[in-house]
Amino acid sequence: MFESIFFQAVCSTLAVLFSILFLLRAGMNITPKLRARVLMVTGAIALFYLADLFFAYLLGVSLMNVVKASSMGIGIRLIIIGTASFNLLLDISTIEKVKTFSAGWPFGISLILVLSWLFFELLSLEALLASLD
Repeated sequence: MFESIFFQAVCSTLAVLFSILFLLRAGMNITPKLRARVLMVTGAIALFYLADLFFAYLLGVSLMNVVKASSMGIGIRLIIIGTASFNLLLDISTIEKVKTFSAGWPFGISLILVLSWLFFELLSLEALLASLD
Protein backbone atom coordinates (compact mmCIF):
# COMPACT_ATOMS: atom_id res chain seq x y z
CA MET A 1 0.00 0.00 0.00
CA PHE A 2 2.78 2.47 0.92
CA GLU A 3 5.44 1.27 -1.55
CA SER A 4 5.46 4.25 -3.89
CA ILE A 5 4.46 7.20 -1.71
CA PHE A 6 8.09 8.22 -1.13
CA PHE A 7 8.74 8.40 -4.87
CA GLN A 8 5.46 10.28 -5.41
CA ALA A 9 6.37 12.79 -2.70
CA VAL A 10 9.82 13.35 -4.22
CA CYS A 11 8.33 13.84 -7.69
CA SER A 12 5.64 16.17 -6.33
CA THR A 13 8.23 18.26 -4.47
CA LEU A 14 10.37 18.56 -7.59
CA ALA A 15 7.30 19.45 -9.66
CA VAL A 16 6.41 22.26 -7.25
CA LEU A 17 10.02 23.51 -7.24
CA PHE A 18 10.29 23.58 -11.03
CA SER A 19 6.86 25.18 -11.38
CA ILE A 20 7.91 27.98 -9.05
CA LEU A 21 11.19 28.44 -10.91
CA PHE A 22 9.23 28.64 -14.16
CA LEU A 23 6.84 31.23 -12.71
CA LEU A 24 9.72 33.39 -11.50
CA ARG A 25 11.54 33.13 -14.86
CA ALA A 26 8.30 34.07 -16.62
CA GLY A 27 8.27 37.35 -14.73
CA MET A 28 6.03 36.82 -11.73
CA ASN A 29 6.41 39.68 -9.25
CA ILE A 30 6.25 39.27 -5.49
CA THR A 31 4.34 42.20 -4.02
CA PRO A 32 4.61 43.29 -0.38
CA LYS A 33 0.92 42.45 0.05
CA LEU A 34 1.51 38.85 -1.12
CA ARG A 35 4.55 38.56 1.15
CA ALA A 36 2.51 39.80 4.15
CA ARG A 37 -0.35 37.39 3.45
CA VAL A 38 1.97 34.40 3.08
CA LEU A 39 3.73 35.26 6.33
CA MET A 40 0.36 35.68 8.08
CA VAL A 41 -0.87 32.25 6.96
CA THR A 42 2.50 30.71 7.88
CA GLY A 43 2.15 32.16 11.38
CA ALA A 44 -1.35 30.71 11.65
CA ILE A 45 -0.04 27.29 10.64
CA ALA A 46 2.73 27.59 13.23
CA LEU A 47 0.09 28.33 15.88
CA PHE A 48 -1.90 25.31 14.66
CA TYR A 49 1.20 23.11 15.03
CA LEU A 50 1.81 24.48 18.54
CA ALA A 51 -1.82 23.83 19.51
CA ASP A 52 -1.48 20.31 18.12
CA LEU A 53 1.63 19.73 20.25
CA PHE A 54 -0.17 21.11 23.30
CA PHE A 55 -3.20 18.87 22.85
CA ALA A 56 -1.08 15.83 21.95
CA TYR A 57 1.31 15.95 24.89
CA LEU A 58 -0.83 17.39 27.64
CA LEU A 59 -4.26 15.97 26.78
CA GLY A 60 -3.31 12.98 24.64
CA VAL A 61 -5.42 14.06 21.64
CA SER A 62 -3.77 15.16 18.40
CA LEU A 63 -5.73 17.60 16.25
CA MET A 64 -4.32 16.11 13.06
CA ASN A 65 -5.41 12.59 14.06
CA VAL A 66 -8.96 13.78 14.72
CA VAL A 67 -9.38 15.09 11.16
CA LYS A 68 -6.92 12.68 9.55
CA ALA A 69 -9.12 10.42 7.42
CA SER A 70 -11.67 13.00 6.36
CA SER A 71 -12.10 15.62 3.71
CA MET A 72 -11.26 18.24 6.34
CA GLY A 73 -7.90 16.57 6.97
CA ILE A 74 -7.14 16.51 3.26
CA GLY A 75 -8.17 20.17 2.98
CA ILE A 76 -5.91 21.16 5.88
CA ARG A 77 -2.99 19.32 4.29
CA LEU A 78 -3.63 21.05 0.95
CA ILE A 79 -3.67 24.47 2.63
CA ILE A 80 -0.39 23.68 4.40
CA ILE A 81 1.16 22.44 1.13
CA GLY A 82 0.03 25.60 -0.66
CA THR A 83 1.50 27.76 2.08
CA ALA A 84 4.80 25.87 1.96
CA SER A 85 4.83 26.38 -1.82
CA PHE A 86 4.30 30.12 -1.42
CA ASN A 87 7.09 30.22 1.18
CA LEU A 88 9.31 28.50 -1.36
CA LEU A 89 8.36 31.17 -3.89
CA LEU A 90 9.28 33.92 -1.41
CA ASP A 91 12.62 32.29 -0.56
CA ILE A 92 13.67 31.82 -4.17
CA SER A 93 12.68 35.37 -5.12
CA THR A 94 14.63 36.73 -2.15
CA ILE A 95 17.70 34.66 -3.05
CA GLU A 96 17.60 36.05 -6.60
CA LYS A 97 17.68 39.61 -5.22
CA VAL A 98 20.66 39.03 -2.90
CA LYS A 99 23.94 39.77 -4.65
CA THR A 100 26.56 38.54 -2.14
CA PHE A 101 27.11 35.14 -0.60
CA SER A 102 27.54 36.51 2.91
CA ALA A 103 24.05 38.02 2.79
CA GLY A 104 22.41 35.11 0.97
CA TRP A 105 23.41 31.97 2.88
CA PRO A 106 20.65 32.29 5.54
CA PHE A 107 18.12 32.26 2.72
CA GLY A 108 19.73 29.10 1.37
CA ILE A 109 19.19 27.42 4.72
CA SER A 110 15.61 28.69 4.70
CA LEU A 111 15.19 27.23 1.21
CA ILE A 112 16.33 23.80 2.43
CA LEU A 113 13.98 23.98 5.42
CA VAL A 114 11.00 24.97 3.28
CA LEU A 115 11.74 22.21 0.75
CA SER A 116 11.91 19.70 3.63
CA TRP A 117 8.63 21.02 5.07
CA LEU A 118 6.99 20.76 1.64
CA PHE A 119 8.32 17.22 1.13
CA PHE A 120 7.09 15.96 4.50
CA GLU A 121 3.67 17.53 4.03
CA LEU A 122 3.38 15.97 0.57
CA LEU A 123 4.51 12.64 2.03
CA SER A 124 1.86 12.97 4.75
CA LEU A 125 -0.81 13.73 2.16
CA GLU A 126 0.25 10.75 0.04
CA ALA A 127 0.11 8.47 3.10
CA LEU A 128 -3.33 9.83 4.00
CA LEU A 129 -4.63 9.24 0.47
CA ALA A 130 -3.07 5.76 0.36
CA SER A 131 -4.75 4.82 3.64
CA LEU A 132 -8.15 5.75 2.22
CA ASP A 133 -7.88 3.12 -0.54
